[in-house]
Amino acid sequence: MFQYTLRNQEAVVSLGKELEYVKAYLQLQKIRYGEKLVIRLQADEKILQCRVPFNFLQPVVENSIHHGFTEHRKKDRLKITGSREGDEVFLVVEDNGCGMKKEKVMELNQRLESGKISELTENAKSIGLSNVNVRLKNFYGKECGIRVESQPGEFTKIILHIRVMAQKTGG
Repeated sequence: MFQYTLRNQEAVVSLGKELEYVKAYLQLQKIRYGEKLVIRLQADEKILQCRVPFNFLQPVVENSIHHGFTEHRKKDRLKITGSREGDEVFLVVEDNGCGMKKEKVMELNQRLESGKISELTENAKSIGLSNVNVRLKNFYGKECGIRVESQPGEFTKIILHIRVMAQKTGG
């Protein structure tokens, strides 16, 4: 995992390679949380060759684990799905954690929509999401990026919207 990070910091990789990296990160989290953490990863095979910015998904997954889960639940569930609709790809990172109030979700989505780092980093909790969001908008265009859905005490979904970009060569 460390070598992957060092070698690919500015790289564009396949989504399949990025998912392998996320799986390695999740294996470490399984060691930490044991049976308490239940992980489901499901991605349409058709999107695995899409070109993506290196290390854009792991910070979102880490954010879900760090901010979403509480010690009160017997099972923390993390689901990562990927699907394609035409030339659009949607990756969803969903947890069954503490969720967020409607007002907080609206505020966060407004900041993400603005795409401005200054707007996004006012709240230290959203630095990881804001960084990934800006990277996705810069890479795929302003229509792409992150959107959040949540229900307090139920779930949070981080929806990453990207475009299909076929892999040319390498990873």
